[in-house]
Amino acid sequence: MTGGSGGPASWYRVVGARRRTKREVLSSGGGRFHGDPEREPTTYVADSVETAWLEVKAHAGEARLDMRAFRAWRVMLPEEVSRQLVDLRAQEQQERYHITGTELQGDPAPESGKALARRLRHEGRTGVIYSSVRNRPDGVCVAVFLESVQAELSVESAAEEWTRFAERRGQAS
Repeated sequence: MTGGSGGPASWYRVVGARRRTKREVLSSGGGRFHGDPEREPTTYVADSVETAWLEVKAHAGEARLDMRAFRAWRVMLPEEVSRQLVDLRAQEQQERYHITGTELQGDPAPESGKALARRLRHEGRTGVIYSSVRNRPDGVCVAVFLESVQAELSVESAAEEWTRFAERRGQAS
């Protein structure tokens, strides 16, 4: 994650290589903080290509994934979006919203995360920041509630970072 000092924050998303349009890159079928992609459009991004990959890879179960079938994208969250995120890594925010660290790290994700997201959507929040379940202890993820975002999200290829990451893992494309 980059950003701070008032500028947009840069996050990463890994999706199938066939997804090329912004809409395709941002769409998520279901996840920790949403169940219905039509009524609750949400995208999930991570602080690094590694965290994004580990989150995606976990959904494939035990299958060995060919990294060449995926691409990494950089998603820029403007400051006005970032300001309205609820940081669930903070204990006081967990207490305020009545959710525990155990619930946030649950695998599979408990329904309490989806219920909290519905509440936050109703409050006009743009999403949540939470600790990665797959890249502990330092990975960070964001669930962005797309219907709550008024600003334009910038999406650009992170091909160089993806290639370097794949080379380190011995799966260069």
